[in-house]
Amino acid sequence: AQTRQRPGALMPSWTLSDLMSNATAALGNRVDIAASTTSFWVNQAYEDVWNILPHDQHEAIAVSSTTVNEDKLGLPSDFLSLIVLSNTSRSNALLDPINQDQIAAFSTSSGEPTHYAQFASWLELRPVPDSAYSLELRYRKLRSELTLTTDVPSIATRLRPAIYHRAVALLAQNVRLDTATAGRAMGDFQQALTLPSDHALRTRDQHALGCSLSWRGRTGRRKEKKPAGP
Repeated sequence: AQTRQRPGALMPSWTLSDLMSNATAALGNRVDIAASTTSFWVNQAYEDVWNILPHDQHEAIAVSSTTVNEDKLGLPSDFLSLIVLSNTSRSNALLDPINQDQIAAFSTSSGEPTHYAQFASWLELRPVPDSAYSLELRYRKLRSELTLTTDVPSIATRLRPAIYHRAVALLAQNVRLDTATAGRAMGDFQQALTLPSDHALRTRDQHALGCSLSWRGRTGRRKEKKPAGP
């Protein structure tokens, strides 16, 4: 007789619907909590996790071109914070960040930008661009709102339970006024945050790069004199 294997369990995707229904279920199946209220606190929980955990989808790249004699470079609409700014027209040379006091003391003469200062929704460049340079911004972006019940948070699936635990805590604290349940959920939330972030995994998986010729008898990666013989 053949042995029937159980199908592998699917990892939950934690859509907005999943987060809402499970969060209210954890509070005792409180169907009296309006869906709009639950959605509001789930999105707030998502915002909290998005800003706490460093993750791959936090990062984005935008390429912009400067305009001659224009010292301002607009930031992307989903911009949160800048990681690095480079000039791809010049072998990806990095531009150095300076503050507003420093940029005020800079000469406004034109040339190839080497420095920038962030102000409001743009970057101010010095020297003022004398040509069209291609600048690449590597930045952290704002999250997108979960609006449809099928929407999925833009973080790794393994990190999404943290949103659920945080949502339970926020609903218990702010809607049910149940500090005991909120405290337990916050404990679960803190535990969920102990999972390695995307950045931690990236660091762990990085290896020293090298190139070497192997021959019989070699024992290490350090430079060694090749033994005599064929």
